[in-house]
Amino acid sequence: MNVVYDLVFFAKEPFGGISRMWMELFRRIPGSPVDPAFIVGPSDNLAQKYLESQRYLGGRVEHEPRVGFFGKLALLGAWRSLKLLTLNRRVGADIFHSTDYINPLVTWGSIKIVTTIHDMVFWDQADRFTKNIWFWDKRWSTYHALRVSDRVVTVSEASRDRIVARFPWAARKIAVIPHGLDDSFRRVAIRQTKDKRFLFIGSRNCYKNFDLLVDAFARFSRDLPDWTLHVVGENASSRAGEAELYRRLGISDKIVDHGLIGQADLVDLMSRVGAIVIPSLNEGFNFPLLEAMGAGAPVVSSDIPASRELGEGHVRFFPMHSVDSLVTALRDVAERPPSTAQLLAAQAHARSFTWDRSFTRLVEVYESVLSGKAA
Repeated sequence: MNVVYDLVFFAKEPFGGISRMWMELFRRIPGSPVDPAFIVGPSDNLAQKYLESQRYLGGRVEHEPRVGFFGKLALLGAWRSLKLLTLNRRVGADIFHSTDYINPLVTWGSIKIVTTIHDMVFWDQADRFTKNIWFWDKRWSTYHALRVSDRVVTVSEASRDRIVARFPWAARKIAVIPHGLDDSFRRVAIRQTKDKRFLFIGSRNCYKNFDLLVDAFARFSRDLPDWTLHVVGENASSRAGEAELYRRLGISDKIVDHGLIGQADLVDLMSRVGAIVIPSLNEGFNFPLLEAMGAGAPVVSSDIPASRELGEGHVRFFPMHSVDSLVTALRDVAERPPSTAQLLAAQAHARSFTWDRSFTRLVEVYESVLSGKAA
């Protein structure tokens, strides 16, 4: 089957959870029934660098220059949906699958459209976003993807429920394909003794709820001052504001900001900490939670559907808006950490999620959409 992948999303981030998903799936294409083609623009994204190093898996490549104003316009869903009509005709394929939510304005001929929608954050957390052209474009692109796609892939039952709650007519199109656990977490042994550190992993997007964690940690550290909070993730645009927040709360000396670090260092850090804390207001899947369990780390997470689905029975949950409840959860995990047996059970659960299964399921979705079978 011929599948054309539009790599437009890779122009929007150097790396992250969505890029990681695509790289793992692309790695499994050789030897599979998928004959790939790619629409490629300039990007420093690591997943695209991987494809470049592999000569795009031997697939056809349609290079798309993006320069100046029109280069930025090419990333806007409403504009790109028109442009894709021409690009797709040049490439030709059985299936179109974008790395973003952006699809051709209309379908034509026998080509089928598959879209992966990770979450409904632009609806569920709409009050936390600036209402600019990019916000409304993302909403339109998501809605249009649900309308025009022959099949919609999402990453959890929780995410499926949120889509259907907004657009019940899309239910028949949806297939749930969870992510897998990276191989680097499958070789981690449980450390019997943990460091007195909490760890946050991720960007500081408005729905990651990072400020609530910082507030809770400041209160926690008044009684247990020998603990530190380590932070991993890109924060170039928010670093100065974060430093001021730490100063105001009197915890500057208790924060360790690692920025972006390599995978081996991240796995090692995760395996050592007293707990990984995930205060998110919204997640489609929750990579940090899965990987925390894989690393043998205790986990404290906001009680949201995707995290509950993934970590039920293995994670301490707290109400996502409650600072007091998070302080209590931090004290609880510090004073009564999970046993080795409990961490091993969580690790075994995490290891049951594999990228091989995810890719096999995706190929089944492609085959079903070409044969006209239901999701």
